[in-house]
Amino acid sequence: MAKLLHEIEWSEPLLTPRPNASPEADLTERLSPWLRKAVGSLADPDQVSHAPLHLMGISYFVASQENACRYCYGMARAIMKIAGFKEKQIQDLENEASLADGLTRQVVEFARKLARSNPSPARRDQEALVAAGLSEEAACEIAANVVKACFANRVSTFLALPPDEALERLPESLFGRIRGLFLGRKFRARHVPPPAGFSNEGPCARTIAAAGRNPIAAWLRELTDGWFNSPLLPRRSRLLILAVIARQLGSQLCEQEASDGLAREGLPAQDTQALLATLSPASMTDLENRLVRWTRETVWYEPRAIQDSTRLLLAEVGEQRALEALGSAALCNTLARLALVLQ
Repeated sequence: MAKLLHEIEWSEPLLTPRPNASPEADLTERLSPWLRKAVGSLADPDQVSHAPLHLMGISYFVASQENACRYCYGMARAIMKIAGFKEKQIQDLENEASLADGLTRQVVEFARKLARSNPSPARRDQEALVAAGLSEEAACEIAANVVKACFANRVSTFLALPPDEALERLPESLFGRIRGLFLGRKFRARHVPPPAGFSNEGPCARTIAAAGRNPIAAWLRELTDGWFNSPLLPRRSRLLILAVIARQLGSQLCEQEASDGLAREGLPAQDTQALLATLSPASMTDLENRLVRWTRETVWYEPRAIQDSTRLLLAEVGEQRALEALGSAALCNTLARLALVLQ
């Protein structure tokens, strides 16, 4: 069973804040452009095109608990209370108790399975949501929302972002509940039309197609393009991160995408397969060896352990490359999990 909020061990923040800068501004200034834009957009109210709003909130919450992200889980819990969920309803979700309706129960089970991916979900798990009453586009949007949570959870966990305790306490007092009525407008998701002119072309397009046609799919398309073209890590290193994560998850489509990309970078397919089978240091540069060693720990982890490992990576490769690797692993875990629903 997933851990409850008070059971999650969490370390001190990875980065020491610079003087006279807010934590949010300090962090965004240190990230590369593609990652800065992606992280900044996570604070925007959710825009939903097809799925019921309450199921989007529930799926994000459940994924954050499953990934044991103290930062995102605490924030999502507070926002659900501000949005009107009762404590008993939230505890039922946390403890996997019998829920009110079958569709909600299936969304919770699907979100947990996709976030955990051990065992891996499959196409039939998403098709079960359609059989339970969701449209195909809504089921795709739920899947996209879960993997978006996986991205946010990993970035927050790797950085050991300090929990927003002020927000978490807000729903507990009369003043806080009154204030929450006004803050609810800031956090409340809203329905919008599918993005006009959305074109899913570029790296990992077949995987991103599994997200459907909605604002999260457009976000993921832009995020993937920014990552693929970023110069802060060699492209071969970034593709190795994708390949290692895809192999661990059994994500066939993403492993093929990584293998094809590595072939274009001069690494033949048979050499990629041999490297993934052995992870031999002799087959990699020193930077790749350090990145791959750390990347293997990002698929499944305990928060405190991955935070300690990320701190070691920071010392080994420097802040700029460590932050780029952190974002790369978060995105590659997102893509590789999304691709599982196509299998």
